Amino acid sequence: MAALRRNLAWILCLIPLILPLGTRAQGLLERAQALYASAQFAAALAILKNVQPATQAEAVAATKTRALCLLALGESAQAERAFEALVAADPAARLTEAEAAPRVRALFAKVRVRVLPPLVRQRFAVAKELFSNGNDAEAAVAFRELSPLIDDPDLATAGVTGLSDLRVLVDGFLALADAADKKPSSGKPVSRTPDSTDIPNGGERSEGAEARRSTPPAIVPPVVISQPIPQPRGITLRRKPATLVIEVLIDEQGRVERARLQQPLHPTYDKMVLAAVDDWRYQPATRDGRPVKFLKTIEVTLHP
Repeated sequence: MAALRRNLAWILCLIPLILPLGTRAQGLLERAQALYASAQFAAALAILKNVQPATQAEAVAATKTRALCLLALGESAQAERAFEALVAADPAARLTEAEAAPRVRALFAKVRVRVLPPLVRQRFAVAKELFSNGNDAEAAVAFRELSPLIDDPDLATAGVTGLSDLRVLVDGFLALADAADKKPSSGKPVSRTPDSTDIPNGGERSEGAEARRSTPPAIVPPVVISQPIPQPRGITLRRKPATLVIEVLIDEQGRVERARLQQPLHPTYDKMVLAAVDDWRYQPATRDGRPVKFLKTIEVTLHP
């Protein structure tokens, strides 16, 4: 009997080690979020130290919860650094009305305005390097992901300058990336450099007259074939509607290559939607009749 008890104790000790990392991380994250919701900020921070995110969504959620806890405890400097890390991990991340007070959302917007411009230029340099090395498909996706960042409403509200010329360059590179896969009828290689490839700095204007005069071939957006939205189960909403925003990358076969939550709604429902995207099907987007990858943003609104 004593040996049986020892073996049972040994097995119980092993259970936390053999559980999938993702399961443990999700459980700890949900506990931390619950503690934050009940104003136990220090306890939530203590749990977050043990979270090892298995996905980008978990990493973003953990960083966001950590920042909110630090701010609630009066650690403004640390909270701003956590917000900076959040923007770096997910530039499209937002704080909803349900998650934060207006002053907190205003602070986060201020951090985004500070962090986004250099981040956009850095990602542009990476995308341009991919294109220069002949990785046209990856470069096209990277350039397309830049578009919503360049047009970010926080940057527009703050009057950030220098990114409009970057938009011209991104459009020019996109046209070249799509053309690079085609064999020119003349046998002449496709140019791998648009009219201007310098990354504009804030307040500076770049050369790009030809790029402005030429319009890249229009992309025909994907058409939904099957996009079932899960029905909410076990979710209690407050007195007003709530909206989930998800960004999906649709590949050339019309399947979802990857999905990312831009605005979560509820941990349970978020997971239901992310699981459902595997079954979504589309008629793929096209440029000049050829299928291309496409970033699509979808909003799902639930009513009480």
